[in-house]
Amino acid sequence: MRESWWLGVLLLFACLAAPARDIAVAEGFVLQPLDPTDGQIARPRDWFYASEGTPSGWMWTISREDTRLGPYDVGMRVQLMMGVEAQSGLTRPAFVQQFIEGKRAAGVQVVRDCPVQVEGEFRRRCFEVVEPLELGGKRRDFHILYSLSWATAMDMVAVTIAGAPVDEWRDYRATFDKMADIRLIGPAFAGGARLGASQETVRAPAPFSTVYNRITPESEARGDDATLKALYTDRFRLVDIAPRPGVVGAKVTGGSLPPRAFASDGTELTGEVLLAFIVSPDGKVVEPRFVSISDERLRATVLAAVAAWRFEPATLDGKPVATLAAQEFSFKPGVER
Repeated sequence: MRESWWLGVLLLFACLAAPARDIAVAEGFVLQPLDPTDGQIARPRDWFYASEGTPSGWMWTISREDTRLGPYDVGMRVQLMMGVEAQSGLTRPAFVQQFIEGKRAAGVQVVRDCPVQVEGEFRRRCFEVVEPLELGGKRRDFHILYSLSWATAMDMVAVTIAGAPVDEWRDYRATFDKMADIRLIGPAFAGGARLGASQETVRAPAPFSTVYNRITPESEARGDDATLKALYTDRFRLVDIAPRPGVVGAKVTGGSLPPRAFASDGTELTGEVLLAFIVSPDGKVVEPRFVSISDERLRATVLAAVAAWRFEPATLDGKPVATLAAQEFSFKPGVER
């Protein structure tokens, strides 16, 4: 289901949690990687998957209907965004409460309002409703389960939203239960992050095996090419390539620098970060790896920002190729980037 499903839903990121184990995949399901964060979810074998960046994070949709053809009726969406307190002026629990009160004010029929549950470094609250929505010019009642989780140590919130028309809810409730074990960030992206029980990762193979390192006078002057390449020799064949006719570097087409970062007590975080990553042949950031980071609490803020970056990929003799890249981030008090 498209935008009308999620109108007004501001959703946020997931905390970096303990090392992960394999997501359990029930019969009739397949393991679905969540790109570009190396996450994973169990997807019904015949359902569709969509992934897209948002101005403040990322959004994934697993649905019975193909969203390329229009709205969907039955499915689950996960939306992420960083910096709830910094952007809304509300604490994370207050942000979740405001969302729930907004639904109440809209006149939804409340089926269940769960108390806050403690799940390790997360707090979770569910809100189950019957909500009238207009899709394709037709207004119908949908049974929707909102699950809102927030981290205790960092300014992040994550939400999953599962729903179906009221007359189909009972048919799909067990399906949504089997999809509830979600890892939002895997080891290749940030050292592991997830909601639900701790599980270990199964990494989807990259769709390319060669990564080009475009040698420039600036990179030679810095002397960091060898350092960056060493981060990726475990998975890729690294090939140096000097500027010449037929070699065109990647160009940024979308995304923004990370916002100011804050600790759970409201203190603004400062520090320096150097991040290496690969720009894939389809213009996405994959395999981000930290070369250096002065404050580990900045990790998630940086990763949330680069996940939404988009590029016109580099080309070699007219063919899109994967290229190695790096970006420095400087977090200073009161400075917006």
